[in-house]
Amino acid sequence: MKSLKKYTKVIFALYTITVVVLSILPSFIFRNMPYFPTFSYADKVAHVLMYFFYMLITGIMMYANGKKRVIPFAILYTIFVGVLMEFCQMTISGVGRTGSMEDIIANTIGTIAGAILIKMIVNHKKRVLSTDFAD
Repeated sequence: MKSLKKYTKVIFALYTITVVVLSILPSFIFRNMPYFPTFSYADKVAHVLMYFFYMLITGIMMYANGKKRVIPFAILYTIFVGVLMEFCQMTISGVGRTGSMEDIIANTIGTIAGAILIKMIVNHKKRVLSTDFAD
């Protein structure tokens, strides 16, 4: 169990660094990627997915480390990071990044979707454990 705690913390730290770096990199880097999707709202889909996985990783890390009330704290933390990254984008000049309310909404949608999945997994685990011992 100790190694699980350690690995979840490492994965959480690495993903947090990834979120921060991707949030403050100059925007022209993403435009020059040949495999970056170009459909309408592709960046909003990227925000939803990035924060969906961030919520999952944050929730799993907190759960594995014995935290109480994991989902509310993980939601607050993940949304806070999303708002902070958008604020940073608003204040950083010269790199072509702009923070927006639409990005904050996309980050929040991803966070809530991740929270719903965590809740479903936890409820399923409780149900499986209760039926295993009922036999």
